[in-house]
Amino acid sequence: MFAEYCQRNGQNFRYETGQETPITLVRAMQDVGLNNQGVNFDLANLILYGKANPVDAIELLGPYIQGIHAKDGLWPTNPKELGRKFPSGRVKWTFRKLSRA
Repeated sequence: MFAEYCQRNGQNFRYETGQETPITLVRAMQDVGLNNQGVNFDLANLILYGKANPVDAIELLGPYIQGIHAKDGLWPTNPKELGRKFPSGRVKWTFRKLSRA
């Protein structure tokens, strides 16, 4: 198991948020049961994959967060595609531009 290997080497193993719900991620870390696990909190991934509101997710994942990715995203509107990714701070501007089109 990767987390065990990392622990033997004095390293943390970080999971990336996005493709699963935050509660699923917490349950997985609890099931593994090692204290060297953490989360790289990618706010936009939670939106892009349609898995969680980042504000709600941070309350659940807060104790596990060891790093973050800073980017923005829009929720998916087509069930067969991910949402759209943007540089941080660009979503409001882009959404207004898309709304006018």
